[in-house]
Amino acid sequence: MQFARKFGVILVLAAMALFIVSQFGSCNRESAPTRNKDGNSGSGTSKSQPYEPKFREDGSVWITKAETGDTLVALPLEITRSEEERQYGMMYRRSFKPDFYGMLFPMGEERLQSFWMRNTYMGLDILYINNKREIVSMVNNAKPLSDAPLRSEAPASYVLELPAGYSLSHGVAVGDKVSWYDNSTN
Repeated sequence: MQFARKFGVILVLAAMALFIVSQFGSCNRESAPTRNKDGNSGSGTSKSQPYEPKFREDGSVWITKAETGDTLVALPLEITRSEEERQYGMMYRRSFKPDFYGMLFPMGEERLQSFWMRNTYMGLDILYINNKREIVSMVNNAKPLSDAPLRSEAPASYVLELPAGYSLSHGVAVGDKVSWYDNSTN
């Protein structure tokens, strides 16, 4: 009787330990949230699909040539408005559809900035912008899904992400001016 009781206790403890280990093993903070076909949060069932954030048009951005003032780029703009939005940025987005657009990150104080491409499926151009709204540093064609740090070469207080190759194909360079209109300021 004594043996059966000890065996039962050991069996229950082993089952609890296995359950706890399986719960920790399934936690992955880097995985994308899921949405079911109705767009609601999913639980990973067969009807769930990877969540892809939709573009939110918060305004417009345009880049002008420093020497001439000619407009090189004019695009719809999404502006990150919280720390969480800054952390996610373009993560989990698989395209710039329905149209090309830019994403602006107001970073607060002007300082050296560093971004990465973790969980970012599209190549990007990353433009670092100072308080005078001049491009002070650029990373063209940042490699998707890379954890390599992409640092600014000069202090910046804003970061603008564009589709990979967009800057080069439109003649954007360090020193050019960036302006934007924020719909929420009206």
